[in-house]
Amino acid sequence: MDHLTQADIAKVMNHINSYGRAKWNGQSPLDLFGKIYGQEVCDLLGLTKVPPESILLKPELLK
Repeated sequence: MDHLTQADIAKVMNHINSYGRAKWNGQSPLDLFGKIYGQEVCDLLGLTKVPPESILLKPELLK
């Protein structure tokens, strides 16, 4: 994993955490985090929601 940059890790994290979960009625971890802590905190942390049609959970994301 030494070849991954911070930007790569953030990209993967944003895609994973934008994926809606059935147990949360289709809400994503980013949705819930934003509701609890606010959008300003999300922005400060660089958390960006990826639209559902653009989420890619495969290795090709980093190519």
